[in-house]
Amino acid sequence: MCSFFICIIRRGARRWFEKTTSYHRRPIGTTKGGDTSRYFIIELVRAHCSGATDCTLAAYNTILDKLEGSFHHTAGLVVAKDMLELSRRIGNFDAEENALIRISDFYGFMGNHFMQTTYRTDLQTLYERIGDREKMLLTKFVLLEGHVWYQGKGKETYPAMKAILVEMEAEGFTKSANRERIRLKYVSENLAWKRNLKSRLLP
Repeated sequence: MCSFFICIIRRGARRWFEKTTSYHRRPIGTTKGGDTSRYFIIELVRAHCSGATDCTLAAYNTILDKLEGSFHHTAGLVVAKDMLELSRRIGNFDAEENALIRISDFYGFMGNHFMQTTYRTDLQTLYERIGDREKMLLTKFVLLEGHVWYQGKGKETYPAMKAILVEMEAEGFTKSANRERIRLKYVSENLAWKRNLKSRLLP
């Protein structure tokens, strides 16, 4: 026997495998229709919870933990996006925050940094809307850090990251500032390494 959530994931994964296998066995030119198997998990949760939002959000949260842990990122995106839609419809900011973080992380795991940044920006907007200054600054810092590692804009971005750190300290967000100071140190070391490399390679 398996728990409800484990059974949902197993049944959803089995259906995805069957659909995918069937799709790839089709002759060329017979690819009508889309792969809806990922949505099977959502159908099962909705049937189980009978429309109760608290039950649905709790079920999604547990299932997303399992999907992330088993590297089912594409299925996780489908579930997290439905969670985001539901949380916004009922005005549940905690669930909206959870969904946005998960979607951004899933895209990051998949190497889609554009979409990762898009949903992380939505998260920053959420924090601005609900007045959570500390989380807003943290998210802004993370977004800038992404410019360093994914776009190679360390030199342009470093001053802005340092300015956010100063804001955190001035507003009393000491623990957050201490954590981000370590990340800023990595950026600084990366810039120093690049300068050193450039000086060695160029006359």
